[in-house]
Amino acid sequence: MDLYHPQLIPWSLARTLKGSRGRVVWKARLAGVPVVCVDPRNRACPACGHVSKANRPTPAEFRCVGCGFAGPADAIAAENIRRAA
Repeated sequence: MDLYHPQLIPWSLARTLKGSRGRVVWKARLAGVPVVCVDPRNRACPACGHVSKANRPTPAEFRCVGCGFAGPADAIAAENIRRAA
């Protein structure tokens, strides 16, 4: 059974949950899974905390302009999400 069914929840809530993030949060809460929302554009360096748009020279690359820490952007993002949780 699809948990997101307009007849099972109030209309105003159904309208709010149309976005994918809203659905994920709602379904996770129904299942008792904790959810931590983080900024998907987080450009913070996990080594020194410096935040700059320039830290992401390409979508796949992370290089901190403050301390020089570098690595794959996905790995850096995963570390930032882990720390935020």
